[in-house]
Amino acid sequence: MRIFTPLPTVILLLGYFITSAHAQLTTEPPSERDALEIISAHERIKASLYKVIRITPGQQQDKDGFIEGNVTRVTVFAPRSAGRPTRTIKNYLLYHTDEYGWFIESIKQDTRGVYLEISSQKKGRIYVR
Repeated sequence: MRIFTPLPTVILLLGYFITSAHAQLTTEPPSERDALEIISAHERIKASLYKVIRITPGQQQDKDGFIEGNVTRVTVFAPRSAGRPTRTIKNYLLYHTDEYGWFIESIKQDTRGVYLEISSQKKGRIYVR
């Protein structure tokens, strides 16, 4: 008579859950084209004025210790501003969620108060008030 030992099954299931959890935390970095579209929409400058130097996947840790797992740093030659075509090197952090795809967000303020501006791969430019 053979006695069933649950240890190999438990190890196999644990490995499966760890692998699937890691796959959910890591997302393929955006293509150069997608990254440039998001950045140029956010900055309101034509994408043709940018040149991607590198796209580096990683993580971002906030000052409060929170770690965001799906972050990509995009380093580009970019115009200093819309009115100054002189180029400089800039870094942009793109975050990823299922709702927005890859996106950049920034906190802005106008006469109506504070709002969040999001330039995203899936939803384009949106404002959250």
